[in-house]
Amino acid sequence: MILCCKCGTQIEPRNLNMCDFCRATEMSTTDFKKDDMIECCRSCSRYLYNKSWYSAEWHSKELLDILLKKVSSKYEINDAHFLYTEPHSKRILIKIIYTNQNIEHPIEIKFVIKNKQCTDCQRIEAKQFWNCIVQVRQKVEHKKTFLYLEHILLENNIIGGEITNIKDRKDGVDFYFLDRAEAVKFFNFVKESVCCRTKTSERLISRDLNSNKSNYKYSFSIEIVPVCKDDIIFISERLSKILSVDRYLLVTKVSTRIFCLDIKNLKVVEFTDKFYWQNEKEICVVFSSKSLRKFIVSEVEGVSKKAYSKEVEGSDIYSQKLSNQTQLCCYDVYVTTDYTTSVHCKTHLYLKEGDYVLGYDFGHANISNVEECDFQIILVKRFFEKSKNKKTNKFYRNRNAVSFNEESEFSSHGKNSGEYDEEEDILADLTGLEM
Repeated sequence: MILCCKCGTQIEPRNLNMCDFCRATEMSTTDFKKDDMIECCRSCSRYLYNKSWYSAEWHSKELLDILLKKVSSKYEINDAHFLYTEPHSKRILIKIIYTNQNIEHPIEIKFVIKNKQCTDCQRIEAKQFWNCIVQVRQKVEHKKTFLYLEHILLENNIIGGEITNIKDRKDGVDFYFLDRAEAVKFFNFVKESVCCRTKTSERLISRDLNSNKSNYKYSFSIEIVPVCKDDIIFISERLSKILSVDRYLLVTKVSTRIFCLDIKNLKVVEFTDKFYWQNEKEICVVFSSKSLRKFIVSEVEGVSKKAYSKEVEGSDIYSQKLSNQTQLCCYDVYVTTDYTTSVHCKTHLYLKEGDYVLGYDFGHANISNVEECDFQIILVKRFFEKSKNKKTNKFYRNRNAVSFNEESEFSSHGKNSGEYDEEEDILADLTGLEM
């Protein structure tokens, strides 16, 4: 045993030859800055550290992490926590326990909050709300494609805080961004998700000749093909000979390519956006899904024709089999609307008597500048009436499986319960949602 060099207390031999009390009083805490300052934006409540702005709530883990980074110390910090302060006091107190010479020392550090406006809020105050804009357009009568686009954006978490504003326009939607990198990321995602053509442009806002720096505003334009699923398109005679199909085609799917079905020849045709825009004037949409009518199958005669689609390779256009084990069949059926008169038609759908189907009635349609169709009625798809029991209704289950952004300006609105609701038909199977 030895005596403490300060107070004379008997202790075991150790470093500095002082007791715990004397060593604690002799240790200096000048390595810590007990009063410091942190800058905070009053508008967005973000904190500045190392020339970057970070979002953090009051007395949160993120805020504590930022404050500890500002505390420069050569000692090991064992524990740190907040001491209670009111937000309006503009003071933040934290208590730190650090280790020095194998002894834990507590210390309190006070941070004074200084208001400073961040660069993003400065642009907003200067009425510079955006640096980049992504304009998505489609010249159609409905918002069916944008409902599909909204779904894939929410499903992939693309819509976030980087979008400063969303505005609904006549033929589409505008997305506003402050960061060009985020706008390019969003632009590339939409371009790879739909069949479209794109265009980019920029406009000079200001230029500093001394530092050779310029400020630009960027515009990204996306024009989606005006063709949607379940549409009837009419192609020119030249394209009909190239494709070896009828001039009337039923659009079965639109994604990054357009898939069409020739009901007369039982042939599936697929072509790219490049092919469509090159022959835009030779492809005309005759019927859209808003013209669908409900029919009742009164009689089914049977299969009148079977066929396989042989694959023909090509860069922009080719025919394709649906699968290796799938054949296309043409059925002769009779449909009616009032149970008094029946109309004979051919369809690719497998139907039974009493089924409800949706189709286009060429007999009562006013179509000009196109060739007369061989079919009086073209059936598109089966129609299932909504079940009164919501628990057994497939649409009810699927719609609640995905959360949609109700505040989005380009969300589609519901219709009356007595009408055919196209939005509900799209949402009926979210896993196979297509335009």
